[in-house]
Amino acid sequence: MDYTGQFTNKKSNGTLNVFDTSDAKIAKEAGIFSESVQYVPRSLPLGQLPQGVIQGIQLIGVGGKIKMILPSKLGFGENGGGPINPFTPLVFDVELKGIIKPAAATPVAK
Repeated sequence: MDYTGQFTNKKSNGTLNVFDTSDAKIAKEAGIFSESVQYVPRSLPLGQLPQGVIQGIQLIGVGGKIKMILPSKLGFGENGGGPINPFTPLVFDVELKGIIKPAAATPVAK
């Protein structure tokens, strides 16, 4: 998926307060660009995403786009994470590029 995660407030200069993105142009505009990051659609396991993002992408199909405004309990909650403080509402723009289903588990030999 392509995505941009941002805080609900803007920076003091009026630009979006982006904390993560898969888009190089947005990363440069937000001042978070890094040469070591590959800015391409990312495969992200559902279990590693905030609950609100999981719920939101279930509402769209492949090729769909959605803007999600998440209260903190559907984001990173009381713990926060990385640059995200506890109890912080977030905004995610997501475009679902595809779905990769996990391979079936291999049975364990007895």
